[in-house]
Amino acid sequence: MKGKAKKTFVTRPAVNALLQTKRSVLDEITAREKNLIKTETEEDITRANTELLGAYPYIMPYVSYMCEYYKDALVPAPKEVTHFQFGTIENPIPFSHLIENVIIDQSELLKVFNKFNNFLDIHNSDLPTEKQMQLVEQQDTKDFLKREKDHFKSVLWHMLKENRRYWLQDKESGNYILDEPIRIVPVVDGSLVSANKYNNLVTKKADGHYKAGGKMPNMGFILYAYKPLFEGHFNNYQRSGYIQGGFICQPKFLYSITRFYNYFLPNTYFGDFTPAKIVQLFYYLVAYSNEKGTRRKIDMLKMLKYVLPKALEGNTIRHRNLKPIASSLLVIESITNDFPDYFDMSISGVEFNKDDWEFADRQEYPNGKNSLEKMLYAMKHHLKANNNKMLLNYISQKPSQKELFEDEE
Repeated sequence: MKGKAKKTFVTRPAVNALLQTKRSVLDEITAREKNLIKTETEEDITRANTELLGAYPYIMPYVSYMCEYYKDALVPAPKEVTHFQFGTIENPIPFSHLIENVIIDQSELLKVFNKFNNFLDIHNSDLPTEKQMQLVEQQDTKDFLKREKDHFKSVLWHMLKENRRYWLQDKESGNYILDEPIRIVPVVDGSLVSANKYNNLVTKKADGHYKAGGKMPNMGFILYAYKPLFEGHFNNYQRSGYIQGGFICQPKFLYSITRFYNYFLPNTYFGDFTPAKIVQLFYYLVAYSNEKGTRRKIDMLKMLKYVLPKALEGNTIRHRNLKPIASSLLVIESITNDFPDYFDMSISGVEFNKDDWEFADRQEYPNGKNSLEKMLYAMKHHLKANNNKMLLNYISQKPSQKELFEDEE
């Protein structure tokens, strides 16, 4: 099994799942005014069974890649089976194929490195000189790749070990069921094995056990994916444009690149915005992508309540929370500069005055003025002039998940 994705698409239902929170699930059930929970067991709705973090920001695009480019590897199954299956005991998917397609490689990382240096040229005031000097060392990128692979193996092992079920919404009925969005079953030498045994074998391989004379096992896995999240790959969704026809196009290795920025920038740069949260912010913005040429309005209050409620105090944002928000938005813009329509938008719900905009207009914009950076400068001025407080207002009612991800005609 060879090859890497030239383009990465994620289905809208999968993005829906990656964005959902405990609050959004409860709000959806309450808004529908009927019992949307279908399960054989009684289980509370918690963060642990609603928020798909850990390995999922890596794995979701990989599953879409398998559905899109390896349809022949799909194992036939009756319609009532809830999960697609790729790989079998006799012919499992090599783990090397998974890692190659979820972890950025050295050649791609060099491209990101150059883009990152351009980012520093524009936004280097927050970085100490010695930190910038470290970035010219090739060893830093190699160290990052090692850490990234170790991190992925760790979160993957936890995913295999927990076999955690999440509340997932069925697109047709709207009901929530408790099930696994993705299940990966390790196969070693033609037998299914536990997560612990798989981890032990990986550890032995890393420690050089097999080079010392031990027999190298044939390690692979079977992939199961919850059908409602990925069925768009099999029912003629359009694939052109950015978010047309039920798909969202994203940069390759989006999560790895986000972790790269997070790794090299100071800890204070992002605050509570972890790499997974930055990816969620990206998906939220893309849900409002402007593929039709009309500038879209993003409600700042809704966005933060959805992605990072910790940044808010009631409906107020304070200066100490602005920096990680602004930093995350600027990083996303840097990563996605090949997708200009993503940022043809304005952020609303923030009441600026004439002085705020005049301050923003006086700033320097090395890459040309855009609405995002101008808005951030206006926010900084507004906060400084108003005791570091800014009241945010809703511009509309909170959209339901169905409205956010409704297929376009």
